[in-house]
Amino acid sequence: MKTFPWSRTILILLLLLIFWNYFSGLGAVPFHPDETTQIFMSADALRQPVDLAFTPLAAVDLRMRYRLIDSPITRMLIGWGMHLLGQPPVTADWNWSASWHENATAGALPSNASLLAARWSVAWLFPLTCLFFFLLAKRVTNRQTAILAFFLFSSNALILIHTRRAMAESAALCVFCALAWLLIDLKKSAWFAALAAGLAVNTKQTAIPLAGMGVLELVFLPHEDTWRKRILRCLEYLVGISVITILVNPVFWKYPLQAIDRGIALRSDLSSRMEVDYHLSPNPLERSVILIAQVFIQPPAIADVLNYKEETRAVEEAYVAQPQNNLARGFFGGGVLLILTILGWIVICRQIKTDQPPKKSPRLLFLMITVVCLFSLMGLTAAPFQRYYIFLIPLFSISQAAAIDAVWVALKTTR
Repeated sequence: MKTFPWSRTILILLLLLIFWNYFSGLGAVPFHPDETTQIFMSADALRQPVDLAFTPLAAVDLRMRYRLIDSPITRMLIGWGMHLLGQPPVTADWNWSASWHENATAGALPSNASLLAARWSVAWLFPLTCLFFFLLAKRVTNRQTAILAFFLFSSNALILIHTRRAMAESAALCVFCALAWLLIDLKKSAWFAALAAGLAVNTKQTAIPLAGMGVLELVFLPHEDTWRKRILRCLEYLVGISVITILVNPVFWKYPLQAIDRGIALRSDLSSRMEVDYHLSPNPLERSVILIAQVFIQPPAIADVLNYKEETRAVEEAYVAQPQNNLARGFFGGGVLLILTILGWIVICRQIKTDQPPKKSPRLLFLMITVVCLFSLMGLTAAPFQRYYIFLIPLFSISQAAAIDAVWVALKTTR
Protein backbone atom coordinates (compact mmCIF):
# COMPACT_ATOMS: atom_id res chain seq x y z
CA MET A 1 0.00 0.00 0.00
CA LYS A 2 1.44 3.35 -1.04
CA THR A 3 1.76 6.11 1.53
CA PHE A 4 0.39 9.57 0.82
CA PRO A 5 3.08 11.79 -0.82
CA TRP A 6 3.15 14.44 1.91
CA SER A 7 6.40 16.08 0.84
CA ARG A 8 5.28 16.56 -2.75
CA THR A 9 1.89 17.85 -1.64
CA ILE A 10 3.48 20.37 0.71
CA LEU A 11 5.81 21.57 -2.04
CA ILE A 12 2.88 22.05 -4.43
CA LEU A 13 0.93 23.99 -1.80
CA LEU A 14 3.94 26.20 -1.08
CA LEU A 15 4.39 26.77 -4.80
CA LEU A 16 0.76 27.82 -5.19
CA LEU A 17 1.09 30.10 -2.16
CA ILE A 18 4.14 31.79 -3.66
CA PHE A 19 2.41 32.43 -6.98
CA TRP A 20 -0.78 33.60 -5.25
CA ASN A 21 1.21 36.05 -3.11
CA TYR A 22 3.10 37.32 -6.16
CA PHE A 23 0.12 37.94 -8.44
CA SER A 24 -2.29 39.13 -5.74
CA GLY A 25 0.22 41.83 -4.83
CA LEU A 26 0.54 43.38 -8.30
CA GLY A 27 -1.81 46.24 -7.52
CA ALA A 28 -0.24 46.97 -4.13
CA VAL A 29 3.18 47.86 -5.53
CA PRO A 30 3.75 51.64 -5.42
CA PHE A 31 3.74 53.33 -8.81
CA HIS A 32 7.09 54.20 -10.43
CA PRO A 33 7.11 56.97 -13.08
CA ASP A 34 9.29 54.84 -15.35
CA GLU A 35 6.26 52.60 -15.74
CA THR A 36 4.63 55.50 -17.56
CA THR A 37 7.51 55.60 -20.04
CA GLN A 38 7.10 51.91 -20.87
CA ILE A 39 3.31 52.28 -21.21
CA PHE A 40 3.77 55.43 -23.31
CA MET A 41 6.17 53.64 -25.65
CA SER A 42 4.01 50.49 -25.76
CA ALA A 43 1.94 52.18 -28.49
CA ASP A 44 4.75 51.14 -30.88
CA ALA A 45 3.61 47.50 -30.60
CA LEU A 46 0.47 48.20 -32.63
CA ARG A 47 2.02 50.47 -35.25
CA GLN A 48 3.41 49.47 -38.64
CA PRO A 49 7.04 48.49 -37.95
CA VAL A 50 8.37 50.39 -40.97
CA ASP A 51 6.91 53.62 -39.52
CA LEU A 52 9.24 53.25 -36.53
CA ALA A 53 12.46 53.33 -38.56
CA PHE A 54 15.05 56.03 -38.03
CA THR A 55 15.56 58.55 -40.84
CA PRO A 56 18.73 60.69 -40.67
CA LEU A 57 17.11 63.92 -41.92
CA ALA A 58 14.12 63.71 -39.55
CA ALA A 59 14.19 65.27 -36.09
CA VAL A 60 14.75 62.84 -33.22
CA ASP A 61 11.59 63.29 -31.15
CA LEU A 62 10.97 61.75 -27.73
CA ARG A 63 9.63 58.44 -29.05
CA MET A 64 12.48 58.05 -31.56
CA ARG A 65 15.01 58.77 -28.82
CA TYR A 66 13.60 55.93 -26.71
CA ARG A 67 13.65 53.59 -29.70
CA LEU A 68 17.32 54.35 -30.29
CA ILE A 69 18.54 53.95 -26.70
CA ASP A 70 16.21 51.42 -25.05
CA SER A 71 15.67 47.71 -25.59
CA PRO A 72 12.23 47.03 -27.15
CA ILE A 73 10.98 43.74 -25.69
CA THR A 74 9.25 45.15 -22.60
CA ARG A 75 7.31 47.83 -24.44
CA MET A 76 6.25 45.24 -27.03
CA LEU A 77 4.91 42.92 -24.31
CA ILE A 78 3.10 45.76 -22.58
CA GLY A 79 1.63 47.01 -25.86
CA TRP A 80 0.27 43.59 -26.82
CA GLY A 81 -0.92 42.84 -23.29
CA MET A 82 -2.76 46.12 -22.82
CA HIS A 83 -4.39 45.71 -26.23
CA LEU A 84 -5.64 42.23 -25.31
CA LEU A 85 -6.92 43.54 -21.97
CA GLY A 86 -8.65 46.49 -23.62
CA GLN A 87 -6.61 49.24 -21.99
CA PRO A 88 -5.16 52.20 -23.94
CA PRO A 89 -1.59 53.47 -23.38
CA VAL A 90 -0.98 56.85 -21.76
CA THR A 91 -0.76 59.80 -24.14
CA ALA A 92 2.22 61.53 -22.54
CA ASP A 93 5.58 60.52 -21.08
CA TRP A 94 6.41 61.34 -17.47
CA ASN A 95 8.10 64.71 -17.00
CA TRP A 96 10.49 64.48 -14.05
CA SER A 97 10.81 68.25 -13.78
CA ALA A 98 7.04 68.68 -13.37
CA SER A 99 4.93 68.04 -10.29
CA TRP A 100 2.79 64.95 -9.75
CA HIS A 101 -0.36 66.99 -10.40
CA GLU A 102 1.07 68.48 -13.60
CA ASN A 103 1.95 65.02 -14.91
CA ALA A 104 -1.50 63.73 -14.06
CA THR A 105 -3.11 66.68 -15.84
CA ALA A 106 -0.92 66.08 -18.91
CA GLY A 107 -2.12 62.46 -19.15
CA ALA A 108 1.10 60.84 -17.90
CA LEU A 109 -0.43 59.14 -14.85
CA PRO A 110 -2.04 55.83 -15.88
CA SER A 111 -5.37 54.80 -14.40
CA ASN A 112 -5.39 51.93 -11.93
CA ALA A 113 -6.87 49.64 -14.59
CA SER A 114 -4.26 50.60 -17.20
CA LEU A 115 -1.40 50.23 -14.72
CA LEU A 116 -2.60 46.80 -13.59
CA ALA A 117 -3.01 45.66 -17.21
CA ALA A 118 0.51 46.83 -18.01
CA ARG A 119 1.90 44.98 -15.00
CA TRP A 120 0.09 41.77 -15.91
CA SER A 121 1.59 42.07 -19.40
CA VAL A 122 5.05 41.32 -17.99
CA ALA A 123 4.31 39.71 -14.60
CA TRP A 124 2.90 36.56 -16.25
CA LEU A 125 6.51 35.67 -17.00
CA PHE A 126 7.24 35.04 -13.30
CA PRO A 127 6.38 31.29 -13.34
CA LEU A 128 8.65 30.88 -16.40
CA THR A 129 11.40 32.79 -14.59
CA CYS A 130 11.05 30.43 -11.63
CA LEU A 131 11.19 27.40 -13.94
CA PHE A 132 14.37 28.58 -15.68
CA PHE A 133 15.88 29.48 -12.34
CA PHE A 134 15.11 26.05 -10.90
CA LEU A 135 16.67 24.33 -13.92
CA LEU A 136 19.75 26.54 -13.51
CA ALA A 137 20.03 25.83 -9.79
CA LYS A 138 19.51 22.09 -10.28
CA ARG A 139 22.25 21.97 -12.93
CA VAL A 140 24.70 23.74 -10.62
CA THR A 141 23.81 21.89 -7.40
CA ASN A 142 21.18 19.17 -6.92
CA ARG A 143 17.40 18.87 -6.71
CA GLN A 144 17.19 19.41 -2.95
CA THR A 145 19.39 22.50 -3.02
CA ALA A 146 17.59 23.81 -6.10
CA ILE A 147 14.24 23.65 -4.26
CA LEU A 148 15.74 25.61 -1.36
CA ALA A 149 17.24 28.14 -3.80
CA PHE A 150 13.84 28.50 -5.46
CA PHE A 151 12.20 29.52 -2.18
CA LEU A 152 15.00 31.98 -1.42
CA PHE A 153 14.70 33.47 -4.89
CA SER A 154 10.91 33.68 -5.13
CA SER A 155 10.55 35.27 -1.67
CA ASN A 156 13.32 37.84 -2.18
CA ALA A 157 11.97 41.34 -1.54
CA LEU A 158 13.74 42.81 -4.57
CA ILE A 159 12.25 40.21 -6.89
CA LEU A 160 8.78 40.89 -5.51
CA ILE A 161 8.86 44.63 -6.07
CA HIS A 162 10.92 45.10 -9.23
CA THR A 163 9.42 42.31 -11.36
CA ARG A 164 5.84 43.23 -10.48
CA ARG A 165 6.15 46.63 -12.14
CA ALA A 166 5.55 47.47 -15.78
CA MET A 167 9.28 47.88 -16.37
CA ALA A 168 12.13 45.94 -17.94
CA GLU A 169 13.10 43.85 -14.92
CA SER A 170 10.42 41.14 -15.23
CA ALA A 171 11.18 40.11 -18.81
CA ALA A 172 14.90 40.75 -18.36
CA LEU A 173 15.17 38.43 -15.37
CA CYS A 174 13.22 35.69 -17.17
CA VAL A 175 15.51 35.59 -20.20
CA PHE A 176 18.58 36.10 -17.99
CA CYS A 177 17.78 32.92 -16.04
CA ALA A 178 17.09 31.08 -19.29
CA LEU A 179 20.38 32.27 -20.80
CA ALA A 180 22.42 31.39 -17.71
CA TRP A 181 20.87 27.90 -17.63
CA LEU A 182 21.50 27.32 -21.34
CA LEU A 183 25.11 28.54 -21.10
CA ILE A 184 25.73 26.10 -18.26
CA ASP A 185 23.81 23.26 -19.91
CA LEU A 186 24.89 24.03 -23.47
CA LYS A 187 24.09 21.25 -25.93
CA LYS A 188 25.45 20.66 -29.39
CA SER A 189 23.15 23.25 -30.97
CA ALA A 190 23.79 26.88 -30.13
CA TRP A 191 20.43 28.10 -31.41
CA PHE A 192 18.56 27.91 -28.10
CA ALA A 193 21.31 29.85 -26.36
CA ALA A 194 21.26 32.37 -29.22
CA LEU A 195 17.50 32.78 -28.80
CA ALA A 196 17.86 33.45 -25.07
CA ALA A 197 20.83 35.76 -25.61
CA GLY A 198 19.05 37.72 -28.34
CA LEU A 199 15.98 38.20 -26.20
CA ALA A 200 18.09 39.10 -23.14
CA VAL A 201 20.10 41.76 -24.97
CA ASN A 202 16.92 43.25 -26.43
CA THR A 203 15.19 43.29 -23.05
CA LYS A 204 17.95 44.98 -21.06
CA GLN A 205 21.36 45.98 -22.38
CA THR A 206 23.15 44.96 -19.18
CA ALA A 207 22.82 41.36 -20.49
CA ILE A 208 25.39 42.07 -23.23
CA PRO A 209 28.41 40.88 -21.17
CA LEU A 210 26.69 37.58 -20.37
CA ALA A 211 25.79 37.12 -24.02
CA GLY A 212 29.44 37.81 -24.85
CA MET A 213 30.49 35.08 -22.44
CA GLY A 214 28.53 32.65 -24.62
CA VAL A 215 30.89 33.42 -27.51
CA LEU A 216 33.93 32.54 -25.41
CA GLU A 217 32.30 29.37 -24.14
CA LEU A 218 31.43 28.17 -27.63
CA VAL A 219 34.96 28.79 -28.85
CA PHE A 220 37.05 27.43 -25.97
CA LEU A 221 35.06 24.96 -23.88
CA PRO A 222 34.00 22.05 -26.13
CA HIS A 223 37.49 20.47 -26.11
CA GLU A 224 36.36 17.38 -28.01
CA ASP A 225 35.20 19.45 -31.02
CA THR A 226 37.41 20.58 -33.87
CA TRP A 227 38.15 24.28 -34.28
CA ARG A 228 36.02 24.31 -37.41
CA LYS A 229 33.00 23.03 -35.49
CA ARG A 230 33.59 25.50 -32.66
CA ILE A 231 33.74 28.45 -35.05
CA LEU A 232 30.60 27.31 -36.85
CA ARG A 233 28.71 27.04 -33.55
CA CYS A 234 29.95 30.48 -32.59
CA LEU A 235 28.75 31.89 -35.90
CA GLU A 236 25.34 30.22 -35.36
CA TYR A 237 25.14 31.91 -31.98
CA LEU A 238 26.08 35.36 -33.30
CA VAL A 239 23.79 35.07 -36.32
CA GLY A 240 20.89 34.07 -34.07
CA ILE A 241 21.42 37.10 -31.81
CA SER A 242 21.73 39.39 -34.83
CA VAL A 243 18.56 38.10 -36.47
CA ILE A 244 16.52 38.57 -33.28
CA THR A 245 17.96 42.06 -32.78
CA ILE A 246 17.05 43.10 -36.31
CA LEU A 247 13.53 41.66 -36.11
CA VAL A 248 12.56 43.38 -32.85
CA ASN A 249 14.21 46.73 -33.68
CA PRO A 250 12.50 48.22 -36.74
CA VAL A 251 14.18 51.50 -35.81
CA PHE A 252 17.29 50.10 -37.57
CA TRP A 253 15.58 48.81 -40.72
CA LYS A 254 16.03 51.70 -43.14
CA TYR A 255 19.37 53.24 -42.16
CA PRO A 256 21.00 50.74 -39.77
CA LEU A 257 24.50 52.26 -39.60
CA GLN A 258 23.27 55.80 -39.03
CA ALA A 259 20.69 54.61 -36.49
CA ILE A 260 23.25 52.57 -34.54
CA ASP A 261 25.67 55.51 -34.54
CA ARG A 262 23.00 57.90 -33.27
CA GLY A 263 21.81 55.39 -30.67
CA ILE A 264 25.33 54.88 -29.30
CA ALA A 265 25.83 58.65 -29.08
CA LEU A 266 22.53 59.17 -27.26
CA ARG A 267 23.15 56.27 -24.87
CA SER A 268 26.67 57.50 -24.10
CA ASP A 269 25.37 61.01 -23.42
CA LEU A 270 22.66 59.64 -21.12
CA SER A 271 25.14 57.49 -19.17
CA SER A 272 27.54 60.41 -18.75
CA ARG A 273 24.79 62.66 -17.43
CA MET A 274 23.54 59.98 -15.03
CA GLU A 275 27.04 59.45 -13.63
CA VAL A 276 27.34 63.18 -13.01
CA ASP A 277 23.83 63.55 -11.57
CA TYR A 278 24.19 60.63 -9.15
CA HIS A 279 27.88 61.20 -8.32
CA LEU A 280 28.75 57.58 -8.95
CA SER A 281 32.37 57.04 -7.99
CA PRO A 282 34.70 55.02 -10.24
CA ASN A 283 36.36 53.60 -7.11
CA PRO A 284 35.79 49.79 -7.09
CA LEU A 285 35.59 49.69 -3.28
CA GLU A 286 32.85 52.33 -3.19
CA ARG A 287 30.95 50.58 -5.95
CA SER A 288 31.23 47.31 -4.03
CA VAL A 289 29.75 48.96 -0.94
CA ILE A 290 26.87 50.34 -3.03
CA LEU A 291 26.23 46.91 -4.54
CA ILE A 292 26.17 45.20 -1.13
CA ALA A 293 23.89 47.88 0.31
CA GLN A 294 21.42 47.70 -2.55
CA VAL A 295 21.33 43.91 -2.87
CA PHE A 296 21.30 42.97 0.81
CA ILE A 297 20.58 45.86 3.18
CA GLN A 298 18.45 48.66 1.75
CA PRO A 299 14.66 48.19 1.87
CA PRO A 300 12.85 47.57 -1.43
CA ALA A 301 13.35 50.73 -3.48
CA ILE A 302 9.97 52.35 -3.96
CA ALA A 303 11.63 55.13 -5.96
CA ASP A 304 15.05 55.79 -7.46
CA VAL A 305 14.85 59.50 -6.63
CA LEU A 306 12.71 61.33 -4.09
CA ASN A 307 10.87 63.78 -6.36
CA TYR A 308 7.48 62.34 -5.46
CA LYS A 309 8.07 60.87 -2.01
CA GLU A 310 5.02 62.52 -0.45
CA GLU A 311 2.67 61.35 -3.19
CA THR A 312 3.70 57.68 -2.77
CA ARG A 313 4.19 57.68 1.01
CA ALA A 314 0.87 56.08 1.97
CA VAL A 315 1.15 53.29 -0.64
CA GLU A 316 4.81 52.73 0.28
CA GLU A 317 4.05 52.35 3.99
CA ALA A 318 1.22 49.93 3.26
CA TYR A 319 3.41 47.85 0.96
CA VAL A 320 6.44 47.64 3.26
CA ALA A 321 4.18 46.91 6.26
CA GLN A 322 3.38 43.51 4.74
CA PRO A 323 6.13 41.19 6.08
CA GLN A 324 6.33 39.05 2.94
CA ASN A 325 7.34 42.14 0.92
CA ASN A 326 10.27 43.04 3.17
CA LEU A 327 11.87 39.76 4.21
CA ALA A 328 15.55 39.59 5.23
CA ARG A 329 16.32 43.26 4.64
CA GLY A 330 18.41 45.45 6.93
CA PHE A 331 21.76 44.85 8.58
CA PHE A 332 20.78 41.62 10.33
CA GLY A 333 18.77 39.84 7.64
CA GLY A 334 20.88 41.19 4.81
CA GLY A 335 24.07 40.43 6.73
CA VAL A 336 23.03 36.80 7.16
CA LEU A 337 22.31 36.49 3.41
CA LEU A 338 25.64 38.13 2.57
CA ILE A 339 27.52 35.67 4.80
CA LEU A 340 25.62 32.76 3.26
CA THR A 341 26.42 34.04 -0.24
CA ILE A 342 30.15 34.19 0.46
CA LEU A 343 30.08 30.83 2.25
CA GLY A 344 28.22 29.37 -0.73
CA TRP A 345 30.97 30.51 -3.10
CA ILE A 346 33.52 28.78 -0.86
CA VAL A 347 31.44 25.59 -0.82
CA ILE A 348 31.05 25.60 -4.61
CA CYS A 349 34.79 26.25 -5.11
CA ARG A 350 35.63 23.31 -2.87
CA GLN A 351 33.17 21.13 -4.76
CA ILE A 352 34.82 22.10 -8.05
CA LYS A 353 38.16 20.78 -6.74
CA THR A 354 36.73 17.38 -5.83
CA ASP A 355 34.00 16.95 -8.47
CA GLN A 356 34.13 14.67 -11.45
CA PRO A 357 33.91 16.41 -14.90
CA PRO A 358 30.12 16.03 -15.33
CA LYS A 359 29.52 18.29 -12.31
CA LYS A 360 32.75 20.30 -12.33
CA SER A 361 32.02 22.19 -15.55
CA PRO A 362 28.54 23.53 -14.58
CA ARG A 363 29.82 24.83 -11.25
CA LEU A 364 32.85 26.44 -12.83
CA LEU A 365 30.66 28.11 -15.46
CA PHE A 366 28.31 29.29 -12.72
CA LEU A 367 31.18 31.02 -10.93
CA MET A 368 32.31 32.55 -14.22
CA ILE A 369 28.79 33.90 -14.87
CA THR A 370 28.71 35.35 -11.36
CA VAL A 371 32.07 37.06 -11.84
CA VAL A 372 31.06 38.45 -15.25
CA CYS A 373 27.81 39.85 -13.82
CA LEU A 374 29.52 41.32 -10.76
CA PHE A 375 32.24 43.11 -12.71
CA SER A 376 29.92 44.31 -15.49
CA LEU A 377 27.42 45.75 -12.98
CA MET A 378 30.16 47.39 -10.96
CA GLY A 379 31.93 48.78 -14.00
CA LEU A 380 29.10 49.64 -16.38
CA THR A 381 26.25 50.76 -14.10
CA ALA A 382 25.63 54.47 -14.68
CA ALA A 383 23.47 55.02 -11.58
CA PRO A 384 23.21 53.14 -8.25
CA PHE A 385 19.58 52.12 -8.71
CA GLN A 386 18.58 49.00 -6.81
CA ARG A 387 16.72 47.46 -9.76
CA TYR A 388 19.92 47.47 -11.84
CA TYR A 389 21.40 44.80 -9.55
CA ILE A 390 18.47 42.40 -9.76
CA PHE A 391 20.40 39.99 -12.03
CA LEU A 392 22.53 39.07 -9.03
CA ILE A 393 19.60 37.77 -6.98
CA PRO A 394 19.25 34.38 -8.76
CA LEU A 395 23.02 33.84 -8.68
CA PHE A 396 23.26 34.75 -5.01
CA SER A 397 20.21 32.63 -4.13
CA ILE A 398 21.98 29.55 -5.47
CA SER A 399 25.08 30.35 -3.42
CA GLN A 400 22.97 30.87 -0.31
CA ALA A 401 21.17 27.57 -0.81
CA ALA A 402 24.48 25.75 -1.33
CA ALA A 403 25.77 27.19 1.95
CA ILE A 404 22.63 26.22 3.89
CA ASP A 405 22.76 22.70 2.46
CA ALA A 406 26.44 22.36 3.40
CA VAL A 407 25.79 23.57 6.95
CA TRP A 408 22.86 21.15 7.27
CA VAL A 409 24.97 18.21 6.06
CA ALA A 410 27.76 19.17 8.46
CA LEU A 411 25.33 19.31 11.40
CA LYS A 412 23.91 15.90 10.53
CA THR A 413 27.35 14.29 10.34
CA THR A 414 28.41 15.67 13.72
CA ARG A 415 25.44 14.11 15.55
